[in-house]
Amino acid sequence: MDGFGDLPEADRETFFETFRVWQDNDASVCGAAEVLNCHPNTVRHCSHRIEKHTGRSLSRPRMSPNGVWLSKSTAV
Repeated sequence: MDGFGDLPEADRETFFETFRVWQDNDASVCGAAEVLNCHPNTVRHCSHRIEKHTGRSLSRPRMSPNGVWLSKSTAV
């Protein structure tokens, strides 16, 4: 997986689930945190780590190629 291969499976799963929930909530940190039952800063931290590992911004997840790529990477 591009950008995520060096991470343990559990971290990848957390990143992908957080991204999916965040995207499903129209990129709302608070909405994602509520669904994930965690603090909004946890979602922010995970989002920043996703950006670090992909080298791309998540500021517009549905419009950016990165958002499309990560969504397809996590589809089951």
